[in-house]
Amino acid sequence: MNVQTINAVEDLFYKLIPVEDQAQLVIYSNGKKVVDIAGEIDQDSVTGIFSVSKALCAIALAKLVDEEKLNVNEKVCRYWPEFASAGKDNITVRQLLSHQAGLVETEAGLTIEQLHTDHEAAAMLANTAPLWEPGSAFGYHATTIGILISELIFRITGMSVQIYYEREIRSKLNADAYLGLPLNIQNKFLQPLSANRELPPPAKNSLSEKAWGQFATAMRRAGGIDTLIYTPERLAFGGPAFGGVASARGLAAVFNWATGFGEFSSGVSSKTIYEFANTHVHGFDVAQLIPDRRHGLVFMKPTKSTPFGSASAFGHDGAGGSIVFADPETRIVFAYVVRRLTFPGGVDQRIYPILQLIQSAR
Repeated sequence: MNVQTINAVEDLFYKLIPVEDQAQLVIYSNGKKVVDIAGEIDQDSVTGIFSVSKALCAIALAKLVDEEKLNVNEKVCRYWPEFASAGKDNITVRQLLSHQAGLVETEAGLTIEQLHTDHEAAAMLANTAPLWEPGSAFGYHATTIGILISELIFRITGMSVQIYYEREIRSKLNADAYLGLPLNIQNKFLQPLSANRELPPPAKNSLSEKAWGQFATAMRRAGGIDTLIYTPERLAFGGPAFGGVASARGLAAVFNWATGFGEFSSGVSSKTIYEFANTHVHGFDVAQLIPDRRHGLVFMKPTKSTPFGSASAFGHDGAGGSIVFADPETRIVFAYVVRRLTFPGGVDQRIYPILQLIQSAR
């Protein structure tokens, strides 16, 4: 990015995002930090990032693949034998991580207490039959993907994804991007500013309506997309699907380390990171009823409705408006965190002009 583009990005940020919304923006270009700005918020403060947490989980999984401890082409039950029950014996790790397993919820439902334990919810999911034939469709596993990832990593390493990520990635970078915020530093955390809103009604389609209903129920049990309150206990646990906290500086540092754009070697091999970043599913999401959704392995991919980079870009947004992504074509790492949750959820659409500017300036 040249100086003119950097200046234009900063001007747009302050023009588009009211300072009282307390947003942070950090951009790396070719491995060098070129933008580091914020509204009325300390740049080292962290707040809720909701599903952006999944991007941190994806990087942890990619590192495990690099260590040759996880093979995405293997069946899940090779690592987690109990998972084979209820017709799930042939589900591969690749299918699990690309939202194809049909485990959006359990028949009995998952309470917020179960979502904030390491193994109880995983055991329930292991005994659950898929909502659809695995591999025949995909639907966003909004809450359960984190449980499934964490149990998979535990079966391989003896550590939850939170502990593995903390030991192998976050602590080595000293990055303010957490899956579990220790009690002694919770003064860094700022509760998201939000308003309660209802989820829209499902469409009239038997499969997608059932999947949507379970997804919506799960989110309401978790307090709702816009009303989830981070208690000290939830902060410390750091639910991997939606309970992480971060600053833009922290998210960008983790992604910059993982990709190694510029003159520094990457924390994850390019072969593995691009395997995770490649499109694995694209089309109609039967859980959220979104007609144009695209995923790699855990990572979100850009679509016409969520245009956050080139076709090669990968990352994840969150219900509150935050997003982190890397774009191999522009060699950009982009992290945006906003404290005041935005409507209608997902990436804050007010930053689209910034994203378009960066894309056009390459």
